[in-house]
Amino acid sequence: MGFGRLGWRADGHWLCFERTFRTIVPIGARLPPRTAPIPAPAARTERSSDDTPARLLEAAERLFAERGFEGTSMRALAERAGTSVSAGHYHFGGKLELVRAVLVRRIEPMNARRLELLGALQGRSAPASPALDEVLDAFLRPSVEGWRMWQAASGRRTRHILAQLHTDPDQRLADLKVELFGPVVDRFVDVLAEILPDRSREEIALDLQFVVGMLVQVVGGQTQLWATKSTEATPRIDDEMLLYRMVAFAAAGLRAKTFAGAGRISGAEGSG
Repeated sequence: MGFGRLGWRADGHWLCFERTFRTIVPIGARLPPRTAPIPAPAARTERSSDDTPARLLEAAERLFAERGFEGTSMRALAERAGTSVSAGHYHFGGKLELVRAVLVRRIEPMNARRLELLGALQGRSAPASPALDEVLDAFLRPSVEGWRMWQAASGRRTRHILAQLHTDPDQRLADLKVELFGPVVDRFVDVLAEILPDRSREEIALDLQFVVGMLVQVVGGQTQLWATKSTEATPRIDDEMLLYRMVAFAAAGLRAKTFAGAGRISGAEGSG
């Protein structure tokens, strides 16, 4: 604000006053030197992004992979992230929401990659169905790629967070699996049902659970060959060989006899 001037008649004379913020000074009096005008506030710059959510996500991913859902507390997450427990609740609402954010961050790109590969296969093979081995490769490959990226980022060989997700008994995580994987699994079951018309959708869905179990074994870091009496050095299995064997194994299982062809042990007479 600047100075304002006021005037009125008093005893037949005009008196003028200069008004400052706090003092009324008669005209002609020596005024204190005016200070430099207050500069207009600078344009508000965008605040640098807070990296607390990112640090919490990284901490949750590593701790969940190491300790599981119940073994990972909000306090441990805060300590690993170098922040407070209240910050975790502020940004994510709680442990379940934080773990969900971690899983979404890892699983959504993986599922997008699966659907991209599957769509490309269908486009190349149309109007026929794609080959079974190729469909299984499209299902398995993104998980192996994600596992290797996880290892490269962590700088050490460690089990992937997806291995923990599939083995953790917490029912809330089971619900998350259905939410995150259900639509993609349905899409693959549809394509596999076209390739294997003698198999029911229920059988194919069950067989895919076995395929996932094999995948969890791999991304859990359990791919070392079992020790034998042989003195030969254990051969190194690269990722392409690993995928080739996984696909061959899964394809053989999906081509196996149907339930009706194999019979049902539980319904056999004389069982006791």
